Amino acid sequence: MILLISTSRGIVRYDVHARNLQRVLPEISETYGISWTTDGKKLVVACTKALGHVLSFDDLAGYARSEVGTLACNGKHSPGCLSAPHQIFCVDDTYTLVANSGRNALAKMRLDDWCLSMHRVDDVYWDRFDPTGKQGLHLNSVSYHDSVVYAVAHNFERGSRIFAFSWPDFTVLKSWNFSVGGMHNVALVDGRLLVCDSLNGCLVDGLTGETVWSNGATGMTRGLAASEEHLFVGWSSFADRDNRANSSGGIWILERATLQAIECVDFPNLGGVNEIRIVDVPDSCHHGFVLGHPPVGTELQAPVMSSPETRINQCVQDFHASGWRTVCGTLEESPWSADRRIQASQPGLLIVVHVSAHCQQSISGALDFARRADDVHASLILNYQGPGDTIMAAGMLRRTRTGFSASIWRHEGVWECLATAVLKPPTGGLEQSYRVSFRIEAGQYMLSVDDRLYVQLPAQPKAAGPAGSVGSVGVRLSGPGVSVRGLSTSLPSPPGLDQT
Repeated sequence: MILLISTSRGIVRYDVHARNLQRVLPEISETYGISWTTDGKKLVVACTKALGHVLSFDDLAGYARSEVGTLACNGKHSPGCLSAPHQIFCVDDTYTLVANSGRNALAKMRLDDWCLSMHRVDDVYWDRFDPTGKQGLHLNSVSYHDSVVYAVAHNFERGSRIFAFSWPDFTVLKSWNFSVGGMHNVALVDGRLLVCDSLNGCLVDGLTGETVWSNGATGMTRGLAASEEHLFVGWSSFADRDNRANSSGGIWILERATLQAIECVDFPNLGGVNEIRIVDVPDSCHHGFVLGHPPVGTELQAPVMSSPETRINQCVQDFHASGWRTVCGTLEESPWSADRRIQASQPGLLIVVHVSAHCQQSISGALDFARRADDVHASLILNYQGPGDTIMAAGMLRRTRTGFSASIWRHEGVWECLATAVLKPPTGGLEQSYRVSFRIEAGQYMLSVDDRLYVQLPAQPKAAGPAGSVGSVGVRLSGPGVSVRGLSTSLPSPPGLDQT
């Protein structure tokens, strides 16, 4: 069985049985959606082609210059007229549906003359107008079944939506609303309307809202394909837009009848997974027609296979071998080897500390607010002495309904807020990320966010010990609504050296 997979670094071909991985179509870059005509003769790929033309997708100025995306049909590109196209679906030999995300629309394009029409469900004509607005629905996925067009609206933090439209006039027939945002993919499989609840690493039945499978928070889910016996689910480590090409990705292989995981496949050095299509047997998440001449290419580094049990066990071993210990709460056993993510597996406080023979005076990492919640917070901690949730200094980021804040707290029997500052909402990325550093320099606590110093004050002698020489660094999370990844720690400078 052959899969075509769109990744952050281009399209690859994966032979499931031979376990062979090849790079194909190297001449087509910045790709997302993959489909082909129902006669099996024309392979169609969606190409953003905008990263070299715009500085960002964070405001209207960027989007206004973004309509350079194309469809590549057997290597021949349409005129540049699409804005950040995501998933595509060939309805027949002529029409291709496009999730034209930047223009907050579904597009219908003819492959013979590139004639384009766009269809919307509201009067918002762009995905966003400013860095914090996110006014559009962020339509990212589209499929077609029995004269009905299905589309997924990621919808940022407002909660994802699924729409069912009539074909070809795009009258809204029905819609479904969800409490979580960031969803991708939609396909009718075995009586379920399967959708990737990406930020929670799950598959959801859109008809009932039931979670039918979870990857155990081992990465976001995006990309879906189904053969007669197996279901293929793409996984990607959490990363903002600028870092997705350097992130991790692969596929989970499930037994279709039971939705039990059989194997996890990691693709080295290919970034995140955008799309999966089966090319040589009918794909129930596609139109069911095979591609006549699948592309071949150059062989890549062999993928890494592991059973679900082995993957989790290895993650736990790597976590403890790296010196980390859970002192409060329950840690989600996620892929520590992939992006060093720390996340709670159930409601309640989670505290994880790094055990070292020396007192570390700096900790940094990316804080990801992956779910909408009324009040969630994450802290990097210094001088942890414990036990439990006691005796430490905490550099905290908090999200409430009114916005984000950064603050430094101290615990010496009771919690006390020492200083606070208002943060601008994060820009870009699905996961609302900040890069945070909490450190002691020259007797001062310093809390920096995205390379800007927000809060600074003298280190408290009792909590910090002599010159901040007591305790461990760590992480303190309010629950599953927030996580930390990419952690790094540092030791104090030797005596006599300038610590600034």
